[in-house]
Amino acid sequence: MYTATSTIATDDIIIAENQEFFKKLPFNSKYDACVFMYGKQLKAPFSFWQTNIDIVDAITGGCGPGGFGDKFVPDKIYGLSVTAACKIHDWTFGVWNDEESFNVANELFKENMYIIIEEHGGYKWLQWLRRRRAYKYYLAVAKLGMSSYLDNHLKYIV
Repeated sequence: MYTATSTIATDDIIIAENQEFFKKLPFNSKYDACVFMYGKQLKAPFSFWQTNIDIVDAITGGCGPGGFGDKFVPDKIYGLSVTAACKIHDWTFGVWNDEESFNVANELFKENMYIIIEEHGGYKWLQWLRRRRAYKYYLAVAKLGMSSYLDNHLKYIV
């Protein structure tokens, strides 16, 4: 059985063991094109699709800022999980570090949430509600996420 503490410790080990990998990642969206991969419905940086799932899981989480903040930003929008969009967004916040890429990361986040809602969002009225909430998620990261974005990648390069 995993606990939050053991997961954090495991993530720290994975990050420490893969320092050379992290140093080789593209540092902005200009060098890490966002693409749809065969069989995938969401758009993500090429580096995301090419990375081992254990490494992706080590540096990505859910939709909230972590800890107590996750209570206020759930991974589900009216019952529909948008965790995949959040993981891709966390990836971009972890590996990119310039201002232009911050905007690309946030637009990609919004686009992926909308794709999930379009594909799995249910009735049109429910999709409308979900898109409205997704837009609020987007606005929160676009307006409040810059400091987190610029500092976040430093966690992965020790």
